[in-house]
Amino acid sequence: MSEPQKGKNIHEQHGPAFSVQDEIRRDRSLRKTSRRRNTRHMAHRLFTVGLCILVCAALLCVVMFFTMRVDTITVSGNVRYSAEEIMRASGIETGDFLPLIHSERIYRNIVTGCTHISRVELVKNYPSSIEIIVSETGAVYALQVRNRWLTLDENLRVIEYTEDISGLTVLILPAVQQAVEGLPLVFTDSDAGMFVNTCLDVITEEMKDFRRTQIDLSDQYNMRVWINGDAEILLGDAVDLKIKLQLAGKVYEDARSAGSSYTAIDASDPTRISAAYDADSEY
Repeated sequence: MSEPQKGKNIHEQHGPAFSVQDEIRRDRSLRKTSRRRNTRHMAHRLFTVGLCILVCAALLCVVMFFTMRVDTITVSGNVRYSAEEIMRASGIETGDFLPLIHSERIYRNIVTGCTHISRVELVKNYPSSIEIIVSETGAVYALQVRNRWLTLDENLRVIEYTEDISGLTVLILPAVQQAVEGLPLVFTDSDAGMFVNTCLDVITEEMKDFRRTQIDLSDQYNMRVWINGDAEILLGDAVDLKIKLQLAGKVYEDARSAGSSYTAIDASDPTRISAAYDADSEY
């Protein structure tokens, strides 16, 4: 074998152990291994942290469950009803889980059982006491439904069925679908409630200096108000209702100064108010 050929064979046999491609592959493998190791370490840390959070949350829930129990109930703002009556109506009992006591449910319970109460506020004093603050209301209106008289507060919430309606303003309203003690009136026509409430607000504000004995809102185009037992006012529809009432009030004062025993005032057209002195009463 010639010398050059021999040297070539030796060079081929004893060349570099790794090529450049081998180094690249080795470097990539090391980086992948490092990333997998870091990923495992991160997942382990996240799992550990998550487990700690779950354990702490569970312990907190257990502590809350056993410590946030109602042991003291107080009532304020009550006049007509005793604290015991209100607590009994509320349905709250000692031992109830305080965070799960909902104001809306307690309100419904109380106003249904104690109909002269119009507003209920719950104050939760953690960890274990609760205060019930109530506002009582009186009857303002009387309404006859299915041949029975019932009393209403200023928001048309039914207070009670009764035969004694002395001193109350009698209402004649559109057809009533539901009249349940402790709850607002429900009208057969869904739009009637808004109409009645809007008109009553205006009438109450503009006629606050007069005793309103009867208000007829059963026909929205032929509304009437009787005041002080010696005058009736025809209002027509609700257009310009405030102006109609203001003008009618002035006409009534003039009629009373003139000594009219009963005055019929037609204010259905605010540009042409008319009045009949010593008229026959329709009340």
